[in-house]
Amino acid sequence: MTIMYCQVCHSVSECKVENPQPKNRSVYFETPYMNAYVRERTCSKCSGAFKTYEIGESSFKAMRKCIEMSNATGAFIDQT
Repeated sequence: MTIMYCQVCHSVSECKVENPQPKNRSVYFETPYMNAYVRERTCSKCSGAFKTYEIGESSFKAMRKCIEMSNATGAFIDQT
């Protein structure tokens, strides 16, 4: 079990992973390269089920770079 934010009851509680070792990546993007695994979890407090998307460090850095570039582009457009 992992202590995390439950998306159903909006509390921080233990949430059980229903599929601990996904066999395949569930979401994949070529450019920028991103790889994510979808895991279903069940909250021990409310018994609600929700999904989490887990990404590796390189995918996180790629996503962060996209956000930074998007923000910079927006600021540039605002100045013109």
